Amino acid sequence: MKQTKHKIGYVTIDFIPEVIQGLVNWSKQIPEGDLFTMKINDKQEGGNVANDAHMTLFFGINDSKLNHEMISNYLANFQISKLQLGSLDAFHTKQPGCKILIIKINDSDGKLAMIHDALLEFPHFSEYQDNVFVPHITIAYVIKND
Repeated sequence: MKQTKHKIGYVTIDFIPEVIQGLVNWSKQIPEGDLFTMKINDKQEGGNVANDAHMTLFFGINDSKLNHEMISNYLANFQISKLQLGSLDAFHTKQPGCKILIIKINDSDGKLAMIHDALLEFPHFSEYQDNVFVPHITIAYVIKND
């Protein structure tokens, strides 16, 4: 379980270094001029993020009300087999001029969605659950060309 600065927790599936390196190498095909970046709190954000590749199972856990040991024990009950990459796609964002380039993860047996839905039983912020859960790996923030 990871945590943001605002006590908003999230649960991820992390990848071994060889998988991340493969994604980084593949993502180098994206032209630098197509990457979307912006400065937030004096830090450059966006761009190619494949070096931090992971799959978010759940975003929006209320970390200040969470029993970390309990959620860790709960998650230990789930076995996830090899993840299978799906199609390349993009999410639109609230940030004008930006979209998020993703690789979908196939969830043909529905197990990832089931785990995501089960995590709704833990304290969470409902405003982060407005979007349909789409298992994916974020590769880059790119300029939206409409």
